[in-house]
Amino acid sequence: MTDEPTTDVFAGFLPPNDETGRGDGSVSFTINLKDGLPEDAEVTNRAEIIFDYNEPIMTPAWTNRKDILPPVSKMLQPIEQNDGKILLQWNGTDNASGIWYYDVYVRTGENGSWTLLCEKIQLLETDFEYLPDVEYSFYVVATDNANNMEEKAVLPEVSFSKGDTGVNEMSVHQLQIFPNPAKNNITVKTDLQIEKVEIADLSGRIVELWYAASLQTGSATLNISALPQGVYLLKVYTNEGLAIRKIVKE
Repeated sequence: MTDEPTTDVFAGFLPPNDETGRGDGSVSFTINLKDGLPEDAEVTNRAEIIFDYNEPIMTPAWTNRKDILPPVSKMLQPIEQNDGKILLQWNGTDNASGIWYYDVYVRTGENGSWTLLCEKIQLLETDFEYLPDVEYSFYVVATDNANNMEEKAVLPEVSFSKGDTGVNEMSVHQLQIFPNPAKNNITVKTDLQIEKVEIADLSGRIVELWYAASLQTGSATLNISALPQGVYLLKVYTNEGLAIRKIVKE
């Protein structure tokens, strides 16, 4: 606003409105929030439009929601595939606007530099092709729909090397799992000492857990009858490392 005479006689006038909306007008403004407003508080505004001495025309209400807290994310344990690749997975939560995208970083070797592997990805997984005898580390950062970016230390969340999903991976011949698919019971058989067995859903949440005290040496039959039908990750911890296999509950 300058209060100076206009040099454009049509300035400030809208053309007659039609189905294209060419006669629509809008106004925007920025204000600071009151101190002490809780996270997720809603601020609603509307306006009155007055032409000369006519009755006010009320605009629709517009609501903004306070969201200044960043989201939280984490990498899940990599799953080794049979084609020289691993499946990287991650998830996250946000208290208000929801997660917009993720940035996934990778480091090659213990002294390598972190590089961006996936930029602004909205998926929760990606394939990664690895080289033998090379250790890879990963971490993820989430950004929500209010553009709040997660702050976290630049440290490995999960690591992988050939035959390794976080710790030394057991070879296939050292572990037998049957039947698979299974309805009520599934048997884990190995020549190694079983320390712990976990079953996780595909989001990484542990849904069943058995410790060594409840398991037989070299062979364990697990009751999975209470699990809903679906695909799960069976994690077998032994004195020589960890093995992760997909199982199907019928």
